Amino acid sequence: MGIDKRSKAQGCLLGQLAGDALGSLVEFQSPDEIRRSYPDGVRELADGGTWNTIAGQPTNALFAMGIAYAIQSGCERKDLYQHIRQWAADMPALCRRVTAVHCYTAVP
Repeated sequence: MGIDKRSKAQGCLLGQLAGDALGSLVEFQSPDEIRRSYPDGVRELADGGTWNTIAGQPTNALFAMGIAYAIQSGCERKDLYQHIRQWAADMPALCRRVTAVHCYTAVP
């Protein structure tokens, strides 16, 4: 029995949310730094990280869920990119430089 497209999309977003919450502790660290701090991998949610998030707080997953909702609801591509640009402009400077470059080059 196959898995329907909606279930796959939900699983994708759930995985994004879990990975985002766990990954916020080590965001922007090198693989070597992560291995030194978490030799068995990041396995528990905890406060801290680059953005001093609270345990389990997502950083980019909500953005991904917003894009999924916009696409599902028929948002025009140019409008979607405008929303992404605004989101990027509101982000802290370091994260904006890393994440937003694709948003600014995607639409002429």
